[in-house]
Amino acid sequence: MNERYLFRGKRQEMNDNGRHSWQTGYYCVDTNGLNIITTVRGREYSVDANTISQCTGLRDKNSALIFEGDIVNEYITIIGGRYEGVDVPPHIDAMTAQVIFKNGAFMLESAGDGATVYHLADQSNRSIKLEVIGNIYDNLELLEVPE
Repeated sequence: MNERYLFRGKRQEMNDNGRHSWQTGYYCVDTNGLNIITTVRGREYSVDANTISQCTGLRDKNSALIFEGDIVNEYITIIGGRYEGVDVPPHIDAMTAQVIFKNGAFMLESAGDGATVYHLADQSNRSIKLEVIGNIYDNLELLEVPE
């Protein structure tokens, strides 16, 4: 299965825990106007249109699929060295960002200032690691920046 063609959405009906669970599969709108996710096994589920998001085709450092609307921690390994006359030790910088789709590409938008950081495809750089920590539908508070 080609993961970049996958979508996810929250099911309309609640599960046994009284929650709307996520369903992943192929997306379509049926003849009645319902938003449907069809699993790879052929089961169809009606999903909330406001929660539908496309898979980027990439996985995070824990092998979880990354979807539009995910909130990720971005870890950048700084090699260290001398920069502008200052010795900088090797270290890892971390930033929280949201996966967005903008101008025809998946991108990371940093929490707080909303600055678009870079195209998600640039994640092939081995010094950058992503970790999905939530999504904007269930965990929007993860994007809040402490004052």
